[in-house]
Amino acid sequence: MCPVTLTRNCGMLTVQDLADLLGTTVRGVRLRLELLDDLVSPHLHRGARNEIVVDQAGIALLQRLEELRKTRQIPLREAAKILRDELKNNESVNARQAEECLTSKITQKLDLGLESELSWAVKMLIDELKRNSENLQKERDYWRDLALRLQSQVEDLQRLALPAPREQHPRWARGLFRWLRGNLAGHTRC
Repeated sequence: MCPVTLTRNCGMLTVQDLADLLGTTVRGVRLRLELLDDLVSPHLHRGARNEIVVDQAGIALLQRLEELRKTRQIPLREAAKILRDELKNNESVNARQAEECLTSKITQKLDLGLESELSWAVKMLIDELKRNSENLQKERDYWRDLALRLQSQVEDLQRLALPAPREQHPRWARGLFRWLRGNLAGHTRC
């Protein structure tokens, strides 16, 4: 890969550059972008000539997807599901770490005997915020799972979709064609 491309696009890569980096084709990169659309879309931008460019975070996601696919020797769709699960678990771990940090700070102040700094009302507000945060996380996880299930159902239905109906002639034209066919058949027998 050419380092000039990285500096020209301020650390962003075009689809062609990504194809070279990942060892695949432009079509392969577009497929990967489509599979990770909800994860990669914040990292997609338009370049100078209206070309799609991906920032460093998007490149990292695509590289992780490719790493999962190659190391586990699984199809792209399965690798995308595994990557989504990894990111989902990582988000919940980060939320838990932030909550534990806040709780430890409060506990330290209580252990130091600084209860005067943390009044009863503040403690109640903190508890309420924790409960609201947990409820919002559960709701977010529910809607994310529902969206992923619906997306997979839509993909299944698209594979099963019937072909477009044939174009038929209007009813009056069908009668005309039968009449012509019958008259032409009669002339050829002579």
